[in-house]
Amino acid sequence: MPSSHWVGMAGRPHGIKLVLTKDNAILSDAKDDIVKTWRWNPNAQNAGTPPTDPIVIQLNECLTFKFVDRKHILVKFVNTGVSLEFQCGERLKRDDTYLQHSTK
Repeated sequence: MPSSHWVGMAGRPHGIKLVLTKDNAILSDAKDDIVKTWRWNPNAQNAGTPPTDPIVIQLNECLTFKFVDRKHILVKFVNTGVSLEFQCGERLKRDDTYLQHSTK
């Protein structure tokens, strides 16, 4: 059931599903039973831990979804000799702080 709190999801009917929200992630199995949840903030109460192994979901015969962490989410398209990869992970405007570039 779609929710306004979702940021994204990947899955197939009768297959594993991964739902990503602004606060957490939920992984469910083919029977729609929740098998793992975790919060993006590791210091939050009952935060859980992200999976140590990548989550790979075959979306159809041409598309594969791979979740490693919030910054490393990949969708790969392969068909008739054509292969394309789409980086779908979080991209911050800057990965460093202004203090790393300041001088005394």
